[in-house]
Amino acid sequence: MKHHASRRRLAAIIAAGLVGLSVTACGPGTTTGERIDRAEQNLAGGEYREAEVRLKQVLRDNRDNGRAWRMLGRASLAQGRYEDAVHQFERARDNGEPLDTFALALAQAHLGSGEDAQALQVLESFSPDENDERLRALVVEGNALSRLERSDEAGAAYARALEIDSGHAPALIGQAELASAAGDDDRARSLLERAVEAQPDYAPALAALARLEYSENRCDQAIAGFKKALDQSGPDALHAGQQFQLRTFLADCQLRTGQSEAAAEVIAGLVKAAPDNPYANYLQAIVDLRSERIDDAASHLQRVLNADSNNVRSLMLMASVKIAQGDPQTAQTYLDRVIARTPDNTDALRMRANIYLRQGEEQKALDSVRSAYEENEDAPGVRSLLAEIMAGLDAERDSADASDEGSDTALQIDLAAALARQGNDAAARAVMEGVTPGTADERARLALVRIGTDLAAGRTAEAVSEAESLVEQSPDNTRAYRALARAYVADGQDARAAEALGRAEELAPDDAGVARDQVRLAVQQERYDDAAQRLEALRAASPDDIQLTLDLAGVYAAAGRTDELVSMLTRAHEDKPDELRIAVALTNAYLAAADPGRAVALADELVEAHADNADLRRVQGVARLAAEQTDAGLESLARAVELADDGQPAYRFDLAQAQLGAGRVDAAVETLRALREHAPDFMPAVRLLAATLASQGRTDDALPLVEVLRDNGNPVAASILEGDVRRAAGQHREAAAAYETAYAESPSAELAIGLFEVRRQAGIDAPQRSLEDWNDRHPGNTAIALRLGQWYQSNDEDEAAAEQYRQVLDARPDNAIALNNLAVIYQSQDDERALSVARRAHEAAPDSTAVADTLGWILVQAGQLAEGIDLLETATEATEPPAGIRYHLAYALAQRGDAGDEERAIDILQDLGDSQAAFEERDEARQLLERLAGDGTQ
Repeated sequence: MKHHASRRRLAAIIAAGLVGLSVTACGPGTTTGERIDRAEQNLAGGEYREAEVRLKQVLRDNRDNGRAWRMLGRASLAQGRYEDAVHQFERARDNGEPLDTFALALAQAHLGSGEDAQALQVLESFSPDENDERLRALVVEGNALSRLERSDEAGAAYARALEIDSGHAPALIGQAELASAAGDDDRARSLLERAVEAQPDYAPALAALARLEYSENRCDQAIAGFKKALDQSGPDALHAGQQFQLRTFLADCQLRTGQSEAAAEVIAGLVKAAPDNPYANYLQAIVDLRSERIDDAASHLQRVLNADSNNVRSLMLMASVKIAQGDPQTAQTYLDRVIARTPDNTDALRMRANIYLRQGEEQKALDSVRSAYEENEDAPGVRSLLAEIMAGLDAERDSADASDEGSDTALQIDLAAALARQGNDAAARAVMEGVTPGTADERARLALVRIGTDLAAGRTAEAVSEAESLVEQSPDNTRAYRALARAYVADGQDARAAEALGRAEELAPDDAGVARDQVRLAVQQERYDDAAQRLEALRAASPDDIQLTLDLAGVYAAAGRTDELVSMLTRAHEDKPDELRIAVALTNAYLAAADPGRAVALADELVEAHADNADLRRVQGVARLAAEQTDAGLESLARAVELADDGQPAYRFDLAQAQLGAGRVDAAVETLRALREHAPDFMPAVRLLAATLASQGRTDDALPLVEVLRDNGNPVAASILEGDVRRAAGQHREAAAAYETAYAESPSAELAIGLFEVRRQAGIDAPQRSLEDWNDRHPGNTAIALRLGQWYQSNDEDEAAAEQYRQVLDARPDNAIALNNLAVIYQSQDDERALSVARRAHEAAPDSTAVADTLGWILVQAGQLAEGIDLLETATEATEPPAGIRYHLAYALAQRGDAGDEERAIDILQDLGDSQAAFEERDEARQLLERLAGDGTQ
């Protein structure tokens, strides 16, 4: 009893305290009028919750106070509680408040509640006198009309508002939304930028512009915009609901751009504010997955599905979670639910098929996708997936499926493409032979697959012919010109490739694919500055496109611009620390910059965070090998093989190449044999194994692998491999015969060069015959022209050589080899062009010893000794400089005759005389030494 009495006393004390606090909050003797006046001050200062407290106290005493209801409606409206506001405004009207004192606010509340027609109805009886109210009314009218899809009337309302104030941000936002709905994003952006310029701190304008950036996947700009909008305060600030929505967008963008820590902080705030909000929990699940908190991710996803059991994105993510938890059966049930709602969901179909495949149920995987395709034959993604699975099954199954689906031309074309991508050239060609396209689009698609298949198999001549025919049939097809350009590049016809891409660019000036092809061609032609400029422009337009950053990194690496490479990727890594592709690229950049220590440190850090990632283990292995940590590097590559799926043969292939590089040939052979067992159709392994065995003198073991290619339906590749094996064994005549067979079946520039080399090594007459044949067929091939020029020059056919070099320079004006050799020819002919051409060569290759020698020697012979000697001094600083260059320096020093020059010249010439080095000017060197040192000196 005493216990209960003490509780009652405590309750009485607390109640008395609360009463005291309540009285104190309002002050003793506060009247209704004073409370309303203070509430008015709160509203004016944006203190909406304080205003609500006072107004509710008034209404507790007098439910019929119309003014209090009106003011309470204003407070609810300002906080985005639109339905409450509508109710409160209606109570104000019912209690005698004149409608014209809050009509505009009531219309806004109806609009916020989705009651657009009611908003317009309220505005019909509203006739504002002040411009400010007229502006606000016109914007509300425009917004209501816009949501009712009465776009022309909405636009007219916004226009009338802008006649009153051309910089009125809400009206500009309304016009921008109309423009965006009409697909005119450029106009929308312009209008929103005007709104922000007119009212820089107006949060809704900042938010609208940031949402536009978000919709266009420009996340870096969107993040900055969202943050600025959220930072605004005062009457133009966003209300709580708008802020919550913006924070979800902000977090999504941060996740997309690899800013996981910043995103996690924002998402934690969202979940705290709304623990059951589906989207906040979905985002939290993504954060959990990235941090490998699988069970936490499942918990948050379950909250989403409790609120919306048919949420497709969450069902998909939950399926991934269940797979990660080792529960594929439950994952399949989630995928079944996704597919039931979205039958053409390619990702869900693929995941379900992969579950079947891992369980060895190949037919079930195939049937499940085929069934989906039969119900959605117009869904190209499903068709492509079906073709991919068909191609991935064994050869016997492929043939059966191909015949079963023979009447479906579109599927057959996709199947051929999938087979080609998997390296099954023979099967791809067999499928294509059975296809009879019925439409122009099908003919074009089939031709594109044929071109791609021919290029992959090295049949460049066929690819060029097919592409030229396609362009003739489809002169307005951008993809046709892109394919033609690829064929020309493979064939060494760079100038014609540039023409084809120029035409593609005319047809589709905004096509990013064409722009990327232009970049690849520029890299192929060593026009790195041009390639970089194009990529920088693309990257400026799409700053969140990580692939563009990686492409630009590749160009910087190829150009040797390692400082820019490391700097750019360092900034990108700082901006997106969780984006593994950028981290890997930065590791490789450190290697390119000859800084293996930093590469190893970053790779180790990545592996520590993602220990089971095969790609990162591979990167770690490469970095360790570069740092001369051979055993550790090979160990990392071996671990990558263990972590990778057996269906990914590239990891074993990398390990084998590394083992060969480390001189561990037996281990490499063992790895390649294991790779052959796991992936018998992976032809690069066949070629490397054969070449390795041949290099060890095990020709008899290597040659049977040739038949593997032949049996796989690749007779040309088989002949090429035989040539490679014979060549490695020093059997140059036999190699030439094999290459001849391949060249006759499928001529290519690469084969022409290989055939030339082995014929030359075998001492066969006119070894250049294959080069001349290809040059006659395809006169634009710079690689062929360069080889021909070098051959002609070495055989004293200077005029023929010069013609070939000029042909190279027509396509590649900065080709240092062609410029250098042409300068040598001009000098031998006393042609005054020699000096200018040599200078161009030196500009193109300033670090080349041979080019410095050519220019230096020409300058010396022209009497420009100072500049010439400087270049020759530089050239002789190379490790073991050629004897000819040292003679040129000795001659130049003797010509100048400054103090010490003759002594240096004599030292160089005596050293050359004592050496066994063969060089063209040995007799001239001996004569010069005799002249400098006196008769009888040897």
